[in-house]
Amino acid sequence: FPQSVFTNNTTIKMRVHSCCCGCDLKTGCIIIGALQLIGALIGAIFCGIGLGASSFLHQMWDEYCKQNTDINCAEYKNTMDIALGVSLAICIFNLIISGLLIHGSRKRIANLLLPWLIVSGISLAASVIQVIVQFIMYGFQWVNLVSLLISLLIGGYFMIVVHSYRVGILSGEL
Repeated sequence: FPQSVFTNNTTIKMRVHSCCCGCDLKTGCIIIGALQLIGALIGAIFCGIGLGASSFLHQMWDEYCKQNTDINCAEYKNTMDIALGVSLAICIFNLIISGLLIHGSRKRIANLLLPWLIVSGISLAASVIQVIVQFIMYGFQWVNLVSLLISLLIGGYFMIVVHSYRVGILSGEL
């Protein structure tokens, strides 16, 4: 369980001494990095396939737009290409960040864990913003709230594990 410590400047520092299922922090960080690496690799493959098949997808859109003339098909096709390209770039970036987490964990290099912590924090904040925007645009939906809470709990716990390992390396405890 996380251990809370209040310091003089009233910030809370959360640390754990082992990862879930009782494995040590190093193993936990390697598992976290491997899971993210696999997810990013699968995402990159699918985005690459989508970009490679964009001419086929554009033909499908053209057929659909012949039947539905009220839709601006050129805008949809461009948006699809941009979304796939941005998603591919994010997946490649996550591959690099995951590799840094795995390598930093294996070699006990604390500075290589920091990029993963920063990107994970930004990702969790972006998830909260995305759900708020969805609530504003489409109204309240339980599934969005539940998935956000699960993501925050798991992502937050993973961040505590990686942070704990980083602090342990920096302090010489590990």
